[in-house]
Amino acid sequence: MINTIFFDIGGVLINIHPEKCLEYWANCTDIPLQVIKKVFPEKAHTLYETGEMSEHAFFLAFQNALPQPYYLTESDFWYGWQQLLGKETPVVQVLKHLSGQYNIWLLSNTNPQHIRTERKRQVSFLDFVDGKIYSFDAGARKPNFSIFEFALEYSGARASESVFIDDLIENVKAARILGFNAIHYENVNQLIKELNKKNIAVSEMEVSV
Repeated sequence: MINTIFFDIGGVLINIHPEKCLEYWANCTDIPLQVIKKVFPEKAHTLYETGEMSEHAFFLAFQNALPQPYYLTESDFWYGWQQLLGKETPVVQVLKHLSGQYNIWLLSNTNPQHIRTERKRQVSFLDFVDGKIYSFDAGARKPNFSIFEFALEYSGARASESVFIDDLIENVKAARILGFNAIHYENVNQLIKELNKKNIAVSEMEVSV
């Protein structure tokens, strides 16, 4: 019997716009957008989101990856970084509806800067969750098994009694291997249908798209 639901944040509860980060940095540096996209330090990004790299060190890794000459202040870098986060999606209404009936947890690859931004914007879903699992606290990012294992231990949930919702199929596949009832999120109406199949009742009439 399902008693716990884990929601991803970016791409599920909040729209994300990575292109806006790149566009802002391109405008600040006069470096072509495609070049910035190519040199973005993915390894440093992973270290930052698993709590193994400081914010300043992450900025320096990005700065050092850029072709010379350029000009980018640290404040401009972080302002661009914040442009990733968009508005809440209709899935937030689903989360709120289910919060009185199930244990609701967040399970997200994220970083301290974005969490601070969400708090400043006062996103509504934070008031309806029982707990939060962030990659920088867990020391691992999805689809690494260890973040799911951390989530189960920290929440006290069982995989077989939990639903995990994510927009990235590789994360969903990893969760399924560990026994989660995982849903690959595509849109809110599809999510509602998948939840209903699992006897988690949500009506499309309850969600305004």
